Amino acid sequence: MIPSPDMGASTTSTQCVRFAVIDQLLAEHREIEALTDALVRWGDGLVARPTDQRREATRFVHVLRSFVADWHHAREDAILFQMLDEACPSRERGAVAVMLEEHQRLDDMVTDLALLAAASVSWGPADRARVLSIAQSYAELQRLHIAKEEKLAFPMAEALLGGAARAEMDIRFAAFACSEGDESLAVLRTLSSSLKVAHPAA
Repeated sequence: MIPSPDMGASTTSTQCVRFAVIDQLLAEHREIEALTDALVRWGDGLVARPTDQRREATRFVHVLRSFVADWHHAREDAILFQMLDEACPSRERGAVAVMLEEHQRLDDMVTDLALLAAASVSWGPADRARVLSIAQSYAELQRLHIAKEEKLAFPMAEALLGGAARAEMDIRFAAFACSEGDESLAVLRTLSSSLKVAHPAA
């Protein structure tokens, strides 16, 4: 049975899901949540920082694009969601479409932040307010999106994808990882960690 939208917390869905690629994505969700929290803390502190923050914005943009979008979201889009869409009854395919659309909205927000990071002069008050708005909107949507995946998409995959499909997904995830390279992923994770350290919780 495919879980309904009002099923319990993400820990419940984590217990339902038993194949390796979902475990990878769940672990990355925790990394993304921590990075998103750091993004909001940085945005909240912009007014108090008289220094030029364009370089820090560039660092956030790089991780949000390269790790979140080009690594995490790309594997979901091209592998998990594609295979899930093929396995879904037609009435359930709207959930996959929503996930894809939210990925695009998140990418668009990162593009907006990148444009501000590339500004030729230091930010004024309006620019800082805009950056904070982007950070807050990105964080809000990312949290909602992760919750949807863990309550709906991942349990749907558990319910609908059998052994052959899971084996195929393992192969495709491994091939994607080989194409990206472990070294570049490690560099991104190091940068992400440095941003979390630079903008810690109070």
